[in-house]
Amino acid sequence: MPFFLAIDAGGSSTRATLVDHRGTCWGTGRAGPGNPVSSGAEKASHGHYEAIRYALHAAEPDSPEIAGLLIAMAGGSTRHSTGDFPEQLSARLLGLGLQLKPMIESDLLATYFSETCHLHGYALAVGTGAVAASIDGGALHRASDGLGWLLGDHGSGFWLGREAVRAAAADLDGGHRVTALTTAVLEHFGLISVPLTRASSDSRPAALQELLAAAYAIQPVELAQLAPAVFTTARAGDRVATTLLAEAGQLLLQTLSAVRPGDDEKSPVVLGGSILNAESSLLSSLLEAMPATTPVIRVHNGLAGAASMVLRQAGISVDEQILNRITDSLKKL
Repeated sequence: MPFFLAIDAGGSSTRATLVDHRGTCWGTGRAGPGNPVSSGAEKASHGHYEAIRYALHAAEPDSPEIAGLLIAMAGGSTRHSTGDFPEQLSARLLGLGLQLKPMIESDLLATYFSETCHLHGYALAVGTGAVAASIDGGALHRASDGLGWLLGDHGSGFWLGREAVRAAAADLDGGHRVTALTTAVLEHFGLISVPLTRASSDSRPAALQELLAAAYAIQPVELAQLAPAVFTTARAGDRVATTLLAEAGQLLLQTLSAVRPGDDEKSPVVLGGSILNAESSLLSSLLEAMPATTPVIRVHNGLAGAASMVLRQAGISVDEQILNRITDSLKKL
């Protein structure tokens, strides 16, 4: 019986599952960052390798015949963006006795197909990054944003984390709005005990100098780890954090509107990603903007969609029964 490996790779974590031709998932694994654009090919290929290793270890039979590997990731529809990642991953997998060439597809498609078999609709995924797309004939038709931390990802986890650090730096620099985000950011970087005042010989507060050094020492995408601090601070009533969430909601609506015509009120809209699943106010702002006739589907991750896609790539027709089997077996695992 042929088996397939499906992976949902993000900027923060990588999830893998082993699925058979009937849609039953036999094992799952989870590891670190898996996107070569944000983390580099070496680190990303290690994350994929570990997730696959865990999935195979958890599965039965012990030595399945693997007929294909599909990876869903941000930027997957832009093949050149992955660099030599596919080759590095293939080399690592030889250590598991697997000779596989990965197929790389968009995480938007994985998000979309995780809860629906409709071949026309829209998807918005908001995690470390943020991207929307229209789907036509089961393929990506048009995308919006998903341009990465430097050029886009407006309203994403990275965007929120970066804005939190900017707000804290402005607060410490003086003459700007005071915000509880400052304490949250300093705690995140382990700087909570650093003095907030200027020494007579310094032009800036010690805490601000230490924050600048710490923020510039990490990979920019790691600022996404501060997104939960924005949620928590906003719920506590901080105006700056609340304003950031409202702005993020508007940016995400603009991203979705760029691919979704205003007169299409009946095609499904799939919403997914760790940020939308974690922050109810962002999700509510999106839901309030949808017509009552629009089917809105929430997806917690794209692993089921990646499993659905690897079966489609193998020529297997994925209907509601197979999709339900994928999602049900994943829940049990």
